[in-house]
Amino acid sequence: MKKQSIIWILLLLCFPAIAQNKTYYIGHTGNDANDGLSITSAWFSLSRVNNINFKPGDQILLEGGQSFTGSILIDSNDSATSAQPVIISSYGDGPATINAMDTEAIYLSNTGGVRISNLILKGNGSSHDGIDIFINQTNAAIESISIDSLEVFGFGNRGCLIGSYSTDKGINNLTVEHSSFHDNGITGLETFGNWPSFSNKNFTISYCKFYNNYGQLTPTSKATGSGLIVSGVDGGLVEYCEAFNNGANNRSTGGGPVGIWAYDSRNIIIQHCESHHNKAGLTKDGGGFDLDGGCQSCTVQYCYSHDNEGYGFALVEYGSPNQFTGNVVRYNISQSDGRKNSYGAIALYAADNTHLIKNSEIYNNTLYVDNNNLTDGKPSAVDILTSNYSGVTIRNNIFFVSNGVDMIASETALSTAQVYFAANNYYSSASQYDIFWNGNHYTSLNQWKTAASGQETNSGKALDIVQDPVLMDAGSGSTIKPADGGNFHSLFGYTLNPASPLVDKAITTPNMGSHDFFDNTLPLTSNYDIGASQAVSLSVLPLTIMRFTGKIKENQFVLQWEVANEEHVEKYEIQKSIEGNHFTTIGSISSTGLGHYSFSDKDCKAINANYRLVYFYPNGRFGISQMLGARNSFEKTARAFYNQSEGEELQVYCNKKQKVMISIFSSSGSLLYHAAFKFSEGYNAITIRDVLNWSSGVYIAQIVTDTTSALKFAK
Repeated sequence: MKKQSIIWILLLLCFPAIAQNKTYYIGHTGNDANDGLSITSAWFSLSRVNNINFKPGDQILLEGGQSFTGSILIDSNDSATSAQPVIISSYGDGPATINAMDTEAIYLSNTGGVRISNLILKGNGSSHDGIDIFINQTNAAIESISIDSLEVFGFGNRGCLIGSYSTDKGINNLTVEHSSFHDNGITGLETFGNWPSFSNKNFTISYCKFYNNYGQLTPTSKATGSGLIVSGVDGGLVEYCEAFNNGANNRSTGGGPVGIWAYDSRNIIIQHCESHHNKAGLTKDGGGFDLDGGCQSCTVQYCYSHDNEGYGFALVEYGSPNQFTGNVVRYNISQSDGRKNSYGAIALYAADNTHLIKNSEIYNNTLYVDNNNLTDGKPSAVDILTSNYSGVTIRNNIFFVSNGVDMIASETALSTAQVYFAANNYYSSASQYDIFWNGNHYTSLNQWKTAASGQETNSGKALDIVQDPVLMDAGSGSTIKPADGGNFHSLFGYTLNPASPLVDKAITTPNMGSHDFFDNTLPLTSNYDIGASQAVSLSVLPLTIMRFTGKIKENQFVLQWEVANEEHVEKYEIQKSIEGNHFTTIGSISSTGLGHYSFSDKDCKAINANYRLVYFYPNGRFGISQMLGARNSFEKTARAFYNQSEGEELQVYCNKKQKVMISIFSSSGSLLYHAAFKFSEGYNAITIRDVLNWSSGVYIAQIVTDTTSALKFAK
């Protein structure tokens, strides 16, 4: 060896190489012949990105507000670490769009240490996933993948698919947050393991929305159209998520979709989530939440299910080789679930006597079931579909039903060793008690208890309470939108009045939890109460926001709201967000007790703003209004403002009194609206409510005065 070579080797040993992180830019005026290392020397296409093997800490940034066709592939040829991830994101103004066409938008294969954020991923309806993240290598698990602030839609399969197959390794430490998955075919987001093992570990999914994932009209053996599915995961948290309006196109006769559910997973917690208006498609499911086959030690708690065609909350065993055991459903609220196919607010199903639901608990839930807006069937508070259970307890729950609703519907007789009902509250607002049990109908609790042999009794003592629970305002719940910052305290109508007969009447067991649905410490008094909430000292109706609107006036955005039941409300905070996720307070108004308020946002420069109200009580409780979206577009002679509660407001400037023709077209050129108006000199404002019924997107308003002008606006 030459002496010079020896010197170089010694230098390398003494001074380790320092990695130089690189940032690669892709812009709409770029050129693939460039080096991509600055905005002015950006690349043009995504295919150029896929020719690079990325190093730890490298960034791939797409120009915000622009659309790029194709996909991004990161695989084992690229290298990244948890400490120095490869970042895929946007630069400039707003998120960039990846228009995937006939492929995945982002494809991660056998690689971790990747962060994906601030992007729109768009499909064309073909049979692909928006994001495909998988491992099939056998040498090691992959670590640390983060997804944040994405919108994923238009994919024929799944918005996002994450998992492992053909290996005993998995994906560890994955987070998905502040993202929406909508208008996809099979599922919004789905995880899977090397079935039936729990291959993946430590998944967190938070502040996400899953909606309008309708399913597939082509009949399949597998159900399609779920919002979120968690499978093959050991140790997972799903919180502050919303799933709605999924599943309408499901054509599977063997099963149906669910808003949020898990199967073949262990130690999963689903909490502070809302699932509503989900559809069955045909005859099965369409529920809010489900712990399904092979779940072990999983919990659904502090969640709100409402207006689903299927059940609110379910324990289901489809026949998994993994034993279904140790699962809990507690401190949840169900309102008006079971709108189709005779489902219950709570449902139990186990496929056969070799695949049992074992040692699971359903306790301290509040179930409100009425007969409004039914598609078919007869709903129930508890729907038990088979007899394959062992050690299931249903205790300390409120069953609040109206006329035409069953308290319990069970095809078979169940012993207390199979399913044990204890210390539940049974209340019918119509004083009509219907229980279907083992082929027989009973019209009182005592009749059923006599036939059911041991249910609602302990050592000969009756445990049931057949009285009005005295809830503050049962049935008053509305949509919460937790992913947008909505607060579950606005479901105040489901708290117990201190005069309730359910106070201190719960059966106490070792695993009662530390707090109730409304974050009250448990127990507040000497014992626990029945239902999802403890009794509260504030015995007034919750505040109701009757109207919350906004208009542009003299270059300011004026918010107005009217409320009822504002007794004890201390103040209102007005909050604003540009992207709809992170809100900041822009003002505060003390409560006057008069019920109507106005606030002007003088900073009207921001386009696409979102507003909400937060109202506070002196005892620390608070509630949050629904979000009010504002969309502004400006031109010399006209401007447009979208108010999601009133419609599209057009403000047209005329230099004289004249007739004005207004036409509105979709982005594809279809005429949606046409009308003539007589406008005076100056600015003239009209509100077009038809826009409320149109889908989200970009529209063009053609305004004909002395001249013709076009104004683009977004809903």
